[in-house]
Amino acid sequence: MPNSVSAQWTLNETSGSALSVAKGVFRAATSDNVQPLALLTVEAFGNTLAICQQTQLVVEKEASKRHVAYVVKFLQSQIGYAANDSAAHLSSSGAGVRFLGLAAALLCTSSTFTAAQALESMIKATCRSDQILPTLGQFKDLLAALDYKLMRTGFADNVLGWEAFLVGHPILPERTSNSLRFSHLCPNAEELRELVETFRTLDRIGDRTTSTSVRITSAVTSPWIIAFTKWCLGDPPKIVLWNGTVVLDQPNSRVTLVLETQYTTAVIVEVLEHLGSPSQLWTGPSHTEDTRSIWTGMVSIQGYGQRRLQFLRLSGSGLEVKALLQALSYSFGLIKSSFIPNTNYVSGALDVSGALDTESHPAISTDLSHHSPQLWPSNSKIMDILLDFMSSTNQSIPEMGAMKKDENITDLPIVKTHLEGLKLQCFCRSCQHDITPDEFCWVLKFKDLVSQTEGYWSLGVNPEHLRFLDYIHLILFKRVFSTGHERDDTVDFDPITSTNIFTGILDRVLSLLGHPPREDLRVGEDEIDTPVWIASAHRGQVVYPMIFDIAVLDSHPLLMLGGAAGNLEFEGSKYDWVVWKSNAMSVKLKEWAEVDVRGPQNLIPEARLEWLVKKGDKRLEVSCGPTNTAKAFNPMKMIDRAAESLYVRACPHPKEALLDGSDENAFFVTPHYYSPSPLSTKTCVAAVSGNEGLRMFALFGYEPGVVRLSACLQCCITIARQHYLKYVVA
Repeated sequence: MPNSVSAQWTLNETSGSALSVAKGVFRAATSDNVQPLALLTVEAFGNTLAICQQTQLVVEKEASKRHVAYVVKFLQSQIGYAANDSAAHLSSSGAGVRFLGLAAALLCTSSTFTAAQALESMIKATCRSDQILPTLGQFKDLLAALDYKLMRTGFADNVLGWEAFLVGHPILPERTSNSLRFSHLCPNAEELRELVETFRTLDRIGDRTTSTSVRITSAVTSPWIIAFTKWCLGDPPKIVLWNGTVVLDQPNSRVTLVLETQYTTAVIVEVLEHLGSPSQLWTGPSHTEDTRSIWTGMVSIQGYGQRRLQFLRLSGSGLEVKALLQALSYSFGLIKSSFIPNTNYVSGALDVSGALDTESHPAISTDLSHHSPQLWPSNSKIMDILLDFMSSTNQSIPEMGAMKKDENITDLPIVKTHLEGLKLQCFCRSCQHDITPDEFCWVLKFKDLVSQTEGYWSLGVNPEHLRFLDYIHLILFKRVFSTGHERDDTVDFDPITSTNIFTGILDRVLSLLGHPPREDLRVGEDEIDTPVWIASAHRGQVVYPMIFDIAVLDSHPLLMLGGAAGNLEFEGSKYDWVVWKSNAMSVKLKEWAEVDVRGPQNLIPEARLEWLVKKGDKRLEVSCGPTNTAKAFNPMKMIDRAAESLYVRACPHPKEALLDGSDENAFFVTPHYYSPSPLSTKTCVAAVSGNEGLRMFALFGYEPGVVRLSACLQCCITIARQHYLKYVVA
């Protein structure tokens, strides 16, 4: 940039000497483990930035939050916002708020490292040559500390909105729309520096009546640049095609974006002075090398759904939306009804002689569908979120339909009609028989939207918009539609019968939320002693299995995650992971062979489920166990076994009804009991009646069992024996 319009700053001019550094800076730096020099530097740099008032108000509101949103009982921790963190400190001054506005946009680039590179480049270009500056790593640490608040400012949703505007605009050539639909790129570090310097130039030169203007030429990075222009200056740029055709007219804007119709990653920034005829004051270099990456950020479920629909050329109305609503609603019903608990754990039959008098004790239904675990959210919650995903609040809520075994999703009337229309429009080999097999197929892509088999664009979803993670239905449908490149009109569907169902889908859930994969826990760890994921905090949201905090079986869906916005804090420190690590343990098991099994009992009334939480290296370690027992058990095993167990919710008898006589083939055990032999012919009954925490813990073992809810013990034992299960939770 020309020296005549360059802004410069120094710490001496903005903050005084090092001896006068405010106590709040050190407090904030200590809270986030960042360098005080980094805080002072970015705050001073903020004095030079052009950030509009509307953006400043949004950023200040989010950055100044300082409250506890939720207390996680089982972790003895809290989720929320620290009162004296770096974001709160910067939000207390105008310069700090302006820097936070810039940081919110930089954090929606490809990575925190890219954002730090861009920030370092900007600061070096505007400071004095003898100024002491933080390192690149220190800038990165500061941006990472700000991320959890700034992700919620809505910049990513703005990018999605402008992307949708351009892709759906009728003036744009189809090749331009397609390049924007599939690229999702952001500017690189040097281009970001040029944009910030250029907008600062406009802000410093004067008001809108001056003759200085900016022309930006770009293509696939245009949505990000348009959102950034409005974020900084308050108005979007005037948008024109390369031939002068106006896409968006903005008479009051001094920025014009020229949208290239050819696919290119180059960005050219020009500052012009209009004195009679336009003359060029400054031109940034054209960055032609492809050094850009896909931008990332946290968006609402409406924004995420809008992008998925637009990716598949679905407008959000008409036949296509009705077809998608019908397909998804039936898919959800199909998934919910297809889970079959695996009860084939016992070799050999159980000895049930003399255990049941069917005349005096009428038999309960043994149909597995009556005793399946509660895995999913309610139908109404699923459909409410589906409508949010589709941005179709004006649509009537469809029924979650039932399908027969020989029926297929593609045979549903509205779905079938829409797929036939897509097939006529598609030019792939299967649909038109004249193009290579690898050609894009719209029919397959429609099926993929329903199946949700891919986490496109690395976008996270804000849990507040998902009502704290009733989103599980969005990513469970890989079995509904075939995901290969086969061009069949029929789709095979297999019932879900695999074990470890929760851990099997967890990586997809974390990916959808923008959390790191559980594989990251393996880095630097012994393969035999790999930590087990329990909870994680990333990009301003904390998630964990809700059942751990509730500790009441069958009260909430087993596969529902809980969480809240903010950081996870334990004893004043912040943590990104909560894990379980195996420990050597010696557990005393007990059985009460001398106590007759006549009805439910609690033979350890003084015991309760306890959680042990301790600090590890950048993570919390948690385990559980009953009172007076080693707290070394893996909590995730309880979910896996609970998802495979049977639940007897009611029977024809009173809940506390006694057996007609003592059951000699059953005996009471402690809740952490392991069967001594897979060929044992006796039924183990956990003697923890009335203690909900220990009832949940009783499912810790290596086998599933039968859980008594509002049924009598005799009916529960009957169900267990008829399905070859040896364990009953009284």
